[in-house]
Amino acid sequence: KWKPLLALGVSLAMNWVFLFTAFSYTTIANAVLVYYTAPILATIISWRFLGEEMNPRRIGLIGLAFLGLVLIVSGQSLDFHNKDFLGIILALTAALFYALIPNLGRFLKEVDGKVLTFLQLAIASLVLAPFVAVRGAGKPVWWA
Repeated sequence: KWKPLLALGVSLAMNWVFLFTAFSYTTIANAVLVYYTAPILATIISWRFLGEEMNPRRIGLIGLAFLGLVLIVSGQSLDFHNKDFLGIILALTAALFYALIPNLGRFLKEVDGKVLTFLQLAIASLVLAPFVAVRGAGKPVWWA
């Protein structure tokens, strides 16, 4: 079961990288509001790849949530030179990685929770080490 465990640790690390970088490009409010689409993305992933049931109510709620995302983005120029738009894209990418975490965890049900948490954080630390070594703490990672 090392592949889902490795993917879990990498997803956690990339979630942090993209979220904290998003904070450097857009407001905390924009980044967090977009980041909170993660449960919706997790539901879509579990439906598409894990065969969970999708009913009309869920579809309607997902549509409503994405309507909110569209409202957030609607005031932005859809251009990668626009820092706010770039921050929103980074936050959405962070949400995607965050949405992978519960879905990957389903493949590791038999692993003790404390061991799983330790290994996930250890892998995430190894993944984050090059970012910290190259950029230093407190500096944006992408497009700085």
